Amino acid sequence: MSLQFINTNSAGFKVDFSCRLRVSKDRVGHFFTNRDRSQDQFIDLHVVEPWSFPPTPDVPTHSVLSVEKLNFSYSPGAKPLLSNVSFNIHKGQRVVLLGCNGTGKSTLIKLLCRTIPANPTPDCIKSPPLVQIRALTQDIVETLHHEPKTPLQMLGADTEEAGRKHLARFGLRGAVVSAAPCSTLSGGQAMRVALGLLTYPTCPQLMILDEPTNHLDMSSIDALLDALRSFNGAVLLISHDEHFLHAFHPDAVLWLTKRGEVKPLNDVDDFLNKYRDW
Repeated sequence: MSLQFINTNSAGFKVDFSCRLRVSKDRVGHFFTNRDRSQDQFIDLHVVEPWSFPPTPDVPTHSVLSVEKLNFSYSPGAKPLLSNVSFNIHKGQRVVLLGCNGTGKSTLIKLLCRTIPANPTPDCIKSPPLVQIRALTQDIVETLHHEPKTPLQMLGADTEEAGRKHLARFGLRGAVVSAAPCSTLSGGQAMRVALGLLTYPTCPQLMILDEPTNHLDMSSIDALLDALRSFNGAVLLISHDEHFLHAFHPDAVLWLTKRGEVKPLNDVDDFLNKYRDW
């Protein structure tokens, strides 16, 4: 099975860490070979070290994504799933997109990354030519769990050293990257691999993260938060994790309503107070 990230990078559309150690449940029971066990057993103890995203290349633009009057339905004449959607994301900005289940958040992600056409308004989504946009989708762990390749093989780095160095940014070291098929990884390990794949060989100017805390324990969630705080690119976050949403400290909060409209909110609590059972 081939693994495909939602990735937009074609022309025209284109760290300050704490030193504390964290216990990680998602590392328990990961795969080793006898060859790697002796050299890596002390590295692969159940500890979460700080994570880090590579710096994203700077681009001479303030805006990384502009959406203007986007309307979308899956079939002609059908009720629009998205209606008159307009918003902007600027370089380095942290944005949260909230909405009840079934309101079209995943569809909007696909439209932003142009994996489905934005008919009948294809020119309503714009991004500068040098800007890269990549999305981490909800089903990525399930996809990796059908993948027989190891994380290093999936990454496809020029050298093993470069691949190991990159995956180590997300606490993946030793046999877990070189000898374990992705299908044998825990959910937390697979999510780390997904983050590594998302940010290689270069980190995008805009990362779209759809439920990134799925499969992560609290220690790993804290490590992800620390890494995002140091990331110099823009982030569009979709999450149901209230702790993560608050700790993310977004610059802007968008609400995708049941009518398919996107409205600005003052903060995360502005949405949660209305929809406690979202």
